[in-house]
Amino acid sequence: MSTHLRIIWAITLKDITDAIKNRTILTALLSMFFLIGMYRVLPLLESIGEAPNILVYDAGNSILVALMENSRAFKAWTGYQSEAHMKEKLANGQAPELGLVIPADFDAGNGTVLQGYVLYWVNEKDAVALKQRVEAEISRLAGRSISIQLEGNTIYMQPDSSGFGLLAGLGMSFTILMIGVSLVPNLMLDEKQGKTIDALLVSPAGPVHVTLAKALAGLFYAAVTIAVALALYNRLITHGWLTLGVMLCGALFAVALGLLLGSLTESRQQLTVLGWGVVILLFLPMMLVMVRNLLPTWLYAILRWTPSVALLEALRISFSHQPTFALYRLPLALILAWTAVLLVSVAWRVRQADR
Repeated sequence: MSTHLRIIWAITLKDITDAIKNRTILTALLSMFFLIGMYRVLPLLESIGEAPNILVYDAGNSILVALMENSRAFKAWTGYQSEAHMKEKLANGQAPELGLVIPADFDAGNGTVLQGYVLYWVNEKDAVALKQRVEAEISRLAGRSISIQLEGNTIYMQPDSSGFGLLAGLGMSFTILMIGVSLVPNLMLDEKQGKTIDALLVSPAGPVHVTLAKALAGLFYAAVTIAVALALYNRLITHGWLTLGVMLCGALFAVALGLLLGSLTESRQQLTVLGWGVVILLFLPMMLVMVRNLLPTWLYAILRWTPSVALLEALRISFSHQPTFALYRLPLALILAWTAVLLVSVAWRVRQADR
């Protein structure tokens, strides 16, 4: 057993080092880091120079709301059916926004303290700055001093919330899955093209050793990617253990997929063609579920069984305030089931090579 472990570890270290030296693989890694960072900063970049959004629930048809709609200090969104409806929409925010409740008796001179709401991932500095800006403007519009109460009024995302949580889930899913499409297959392809795979197979290392080493190298870079993602989205993550577990399950699927792709291809051209086909099959369902309200119910039900959508849904659930096992057990079970299918296929390929 110790001999087998030493062989696998030696090949794994070689693969990890070779990945840094290989331009194709290094480019793929840097692209993944850029992608996950882009999904983090894109909402913030889009909000630079724009007036902040204020989501207003008006309980009594206050004249203040009409004045707010014409203000240039912020962009007021109104027409919510209830306070709960406003909070639901606020949970879909991509940039720091403020939810505001105008009480029914505001125009009668009551309600100098308004209840305001912000999402949990908005940092304190931004929340205070937004609060002060809105307080100054509505005090001017109302003709009297108005303050906004934020303490204790934190809004958390729901498992099906869109906005920043959806973008973060997409970024994390993309980068994890791309490890399987680009990194692991290229490691195997470089061995084949450099004929080092032949030297390894006539050495004490067999197909199983080589396959496990590629898997461990892929998992190493998946772990690096996961660490970067957790650092970038730390304010978004409410249950670190669950988000980490989901990403590790996604990494296992991605590595299993990469091993299968690597075993099926013999040239860069084959890998490119097959890889693009897999990218479409993985990423198109995620794009479609972003507009789930436009999809037939039956189509959405089918898409939920794909591994990429299962990964995206599991990540979104992990961002919610109180995720229950009943919510994330099906997505995680689907990811692991797809992983098992891929590993069985890889094992069959390895057995064929061993003959």
